[in-house]
Amino acid sequence: MKIQIRKILPESIAAVILIALSAYLLGGDVWTFWTWWLLALFMGMVAMPVTGRLFEGFEDKGWLFSKALAIAVTGFLTWFLVAVKLLPFTAATCIGVSVICGIFCAILFHVQLKKGIECYPSGKIQLIVREELLFFGIFLLWTYLAGFRPQAYGTEKFMDYGFMEAMMRSKTLPARDLWYSQGTINYYYGGQYFAVFLTKLTGSRVEVTYNLMRTFVAAFAFVYPFSLVRQMAKDRLYGRMSGIKKYLPSLAGVTGGIAVSIAGNVHYIVYRCVLPLIHKIQGVAETASYWFPDATRYIGYNPVNESDKTIHEFPCYSFVLGDLHAHVVNVMFVLFLVEGFWLAFHAENRYCTLVGIGIMAQIAWQVFCNIAVVTNTLPNTGISLPFFSSGGTSLILLLAEMGVMVNIGRNGERARLEREEAHAERERQRKAKTIVLDTARRAQTEQ
Repeated sequence: MKIQIRKILPESIAAVILIALSAYLLGGDVWTFWTWWLLALFMGMVAMPVTGRLFEGFEDKGWLFSKALAIAVTGFLTWFLVAVKLLPFTAATCIGVSVICGIFCAILFHVQLKKGIECYPSGKIQLIVREELLFFGIFLLWTYLAGFRPQAYGTEKFMDYGFMEAMMRSKTLPARDLWYSQGTINYYYGGQYFAVFLTKLTGSRVEVTYNLMRTFVAAFAFVYPFSLVRQMAKDRLYGRMSGIKKYLPSLAGVTGGIAVSIAGNVHYIVYRCVLPLIHKIQGVAETASYWFPDATRYIGYNPVNESDKTIHEFPCYSFVLGDLHAHVVNVMFVLFLVEGFWLAFHAENRYCTLVGIGIMAQIAWQVFCNIAVVTNTLPNTGISLPFFSSGGTSLILLLAEMGVMVNIGRNGERARLEREEAHAERERQRKAKTIVLDTARRAQTEQ
């Protein structure tokens, strides 16, 4: 027991420091911050009987990804039941649907326990605590930075805020339009909906959770690539993680998290830092100052191409801007889909790999077509949005496909364990056949 306590002592000290730091930095708003983090922790823990089977190949059994799965499933079921007018959109409905999903997970856990199936990362408490500390720390960092400019002012932020307030007051979905009271919202509102769903679950206020949702997604945009890249590096270095190499998976994970959530397209570095420095050395006078949204206008703008101009919002820009549209909130769900490709590539055979890639590619193509229609890149195709569009056939087929992906992930983990056992057996046989020089000399001396 003393050894276990000593083992997680640094993590315990770090946890106390982060909690105290959050109380100091956020002041009275820290209660809502803690509530959201605890909600994500609890929902993720409850969903582990499902996530643990899907991410069997992960060292942490998909601990971080479980949060997004729980939010996506409970949020979608709530939206569906409200959209078909079976239930009102109230806090009681949100809590009730979440509790029912939790009961299903508890039953599944009981069944798995009887069969001896481990769905929780037993023996990995130190890794889990470190991942939670990382999520808490990144979440706190973005929340603190958002506090310097929390106003819903400029661009489409007032519309995002208005959508959230309209849904908080409404018992139906889509809610009444905040500008046209005789109609409902006729704009895509998935991002704002999930923010309101979590707001109703926690009993919070929109004036606080409007900013909290954007920092919540920003934290996921860091920890999900961290978890995925870390596991990929660990698999790649299997059997060769002695010495300093044992730190490489975590370093690779941090690099992946920075690349997705912070790096952007390095437009700022090139056009705000590098080029002005070159111009200064050359003695060329600056003609214009740098504007923050310039980073989203580089295709067709520099150099100018009138026939191919587009806007590219990378995650960090949207997080700083304060955008809550679906293309921002979807970051945590898209990264979950990326994990589906990882499962496909680690399937037990090529057939399962191709099936898994096909399923995930089909879902990705449907998402792309819907985004293209919304942005007027493609004409209205009539292709349903995965898991959301009305119609039972699409939903049933997609859920069946998710069942296939779960099976592919489970069998892939079994095949991985068999390969590891075969590798260990070969190593034992090799060591048994290896002649140690000192042993041979002693045997010769005795003769």
